[in-house]
Amino acid sequence: MYKSSFLIFVFLLGTFVHATAQRTDTAQAIEVDVANQLPDVVIKEVAVYRQTPMAFEKLNLADIQRNNHGQDIPLVLENTVSAVATSDAGNGIGYTGIRIRGVDASRINVTLNGIPYNDAESQAVFWVNLPDLASSTQSIQIQRGIGSTTIGGGAFGGSLALRTTSENTSPYISIDNRFGSFNARRHTIQASTGLIANRFILESRLSKIQSDGYVNRASADLQSLYVSGQYKGDKVRVWLNAFSGHEVTGQAWNGIDSATLADNRTYNSAGTDFGTFFPAYDNDVDDYRQDQFQGIFAWDITENALLKVNTFYTRGKGFYENYASGYGFGINFTDLGLDNIITDGGDTITSTHIVKRRWLDNDFYGFSTSYTHSGIEHLDLIAGGGYHRYSGRHFGTLPWMQYAGAASPDYMYYDGSSVKSEVHGFAKVNYNPIDRLHLYGDLQLRQVNYEGSGIEDDRSSYAFEQNQLFVNPKAGISYFLQDDHVVYASYAYAGREATRADLLFSTKDANGNSTIRPEYMHDIEIGWRGTWGKSYLNVNGYLMRYKDQLVLSGALDPVGNALRINVEDSDRMGIEIDGRYQVNSWLNIRGNIALSNNRFIDSDSTGATITQPLAYSPNAVSSVILGVEKGGFAFDLINKYVGKQYLDNSGLDAVSIPSYFVCHAQAQYTRTLDCGLDLGFHLRVNNLTNTKYVSNGYVYAGFPSYYPQATINAMGGVSLRFAGKQFQYKEMYLLTSNVRKR
Repeated sequence: MYKSSFLIFVFLLGTFVHATAQRTDTAQAIEVDVANQLPDVVIKEVAVYRQTPMAFEKLNLADIQRNNHGQDIPLVLENTVSAVATSDAGNGIGYTGIRIRGVDASRINVTLNGIPYNDAESQAVFWVNLPDLASSTQSIQIQRGIGSTTIGGGAFGGSLALRTTSENTSPYISIDNRFGSFNARRHTIQASTGLIANRFILESRLSKIQSDGYVNRASADLQSLYVSGQYKGDKVRVWLNAFSGHEVTGQAWNGIDSATLADNRTYNSAGTDFGTFFPAYDNDVDDYRQDQFQGIFAWDITENALLKVNTFYTRGKGFYENYASGYGFGINFTDLGLDNIITDGGDTITSTHIVKRRWLDNDFYGFSTSYTHSGIEHLDLIAGGGYHRYSGRHFGTLPWMQYAGAASPDYMYYDGSSVKSEVHGFAKVNYNPIDRLHLYGDLQLRQVNYEGSGIEDDRSSYAFEQNQLFVNPKAGISYFLQDDHVVYASYAYAGREATRADLLFSTKDANGNSTIRPEYMHDIEIGWRGTWGKSYLNVNGYLMRYKDQLVLSGALDPVGNALRINVEDSDRMGIEIDGRYQVNSWLNIRGNIALSNNRFIDSDSTGATITQPLAYSPNAVSSVILGVEKGGFAFDLINKYVGKQYLDNSGLDAVSIPSYFVCHAQAQYTRTLDCGLDLGFHLRVNNLTNTKYVSNGYVYAGFPSYYPQATINAMGGVSLRFAGKQFQYKEMYLLTSNVRKR
């Protein structure tokens, strides 16, 4: 399959190069090129300047809407360069993830309107906490490699910058209802006032998503609310945003072994204590609520000077509930911090079956500020900084016990807390000494303080404290061969701290301290990009060389988070090609391919040097999309190939995921009726070839487990949108005056 996919891509690429070589049209802005026009200066962290020497990709509103069928953001992005999307439930609803260049979510920095979204302790991104976020997203900027400082404080191996703030000046109301396989459904209603009195905009969204999941009992019941208010003055602009999400998902992170994968690929052991008891406990779920509040302020001090301030507060609380029987033998009371039970007959009960609730209760808040000055000839300066603080509590209760004894229902069998604070500052410069030549410099300082203590789920006590300073420089050069053809090169260096799971579950030294070390990376990027009208081609080569890289070991912690270990030396080296060829007014071909070599270097017991492939890092990832757009009709035929992945760093085939090739199709038809109503019909069919494949897995105690993905499935529905004309304050005044006269 890979060979055929690769040959198709090479053929299309050759056709593209041949065709575009014949063209001498004046360069124009293309739909997917982020660089030709700068967005609103308030959200510059979303955009990478055209001349910036780094690899990036942008999805605009049309791209997002076209791929938004109720699945989480990773599935919307799965066909971008070097991206591999995963889904625990198998159908993209519920817990999902994304890796870029083999880099997992803990090193992919995500911002919402320039505000951090990554979990402070795990550094992961839990997209399920904000269901249907794609329906409120206006653009997504994807940057590969070490990120720009204006994108966020911890942009280590990749960056996703999402913008939700809309510039839609017309009022509208829209309703979108979709239904699909595995009893999936999504109901979304959105509305906006449009621009009132040339100053104010208020918009909102309410969503409900449900699914049984492809995997048994991997259900999802998701609700979300989004409200945004804008004030647009002559020199001052203010955004107030609120996100609220509540998710209840049936957990499927146990995965299945190879034998079960062959015979019963939808099996889920959650709630059965790994198959010990049947039927399954019906409330083995993750239940979590998250509320986010954002305040964004921008002041155009002068024509050439901008001051921007971001503030945020995130509140999260919820639990993971599961049944535990100790594989049928019971959980010892002493392991729960309880005394044995002496019956009236004098017998001693030493163990019990239980239901656990592992709670997380946290607050995350902070601010960031930046000052931009472009009044100096040939020179743009940006400087700023910020402060973030996280406080979290991890604790567990036992809502049910087979033998409770004197334990109360709210008995807390473990409890711990942690505090993490970060202070960062940066300075960035873009300098054009001569025409067509652009120089870029970027320096960031991050001070991270992280401490925690308490008792963990296994009743072991812990305490840790980290105080680390990271100095992250970046420099590069870009040269425009023509107006729309640029070559670039850059070098960056960055460090990244360990996560809570790294510190708690890693090996310990003689004093009980974690042996986990911060990781560091050198990133070299060299590339060329060019545009021809609505066609474009990007070529990027990279070398990411690590020191003490934290790589996924393949194991999981007690709540399903992937564990990592340090490897002394490792590197990722590859080439990425992506392009679009506009065949004619209605037909286009888009595609990308990433070829890489990912390895770590170590020594065996004899001191001999050995190299092994890095876990979760396929050597080849490609996507080819045939697109049709004619009138109100749009159609995409999507082909995705992902090469072989190892689940740990052993390089053994026995702990690997075979390569896979899947084909999807999506279509939509939109028509505007005489009454001004936009009527849309949407259909997405996944896995047209009914391929039985696996996208993710892990290794525990030497045994692999896998996450099977859904066979052929579909999602379709109808959308209605009614847009009115811009509402003027004068019109409102005249209307109310006339009413009073009557």
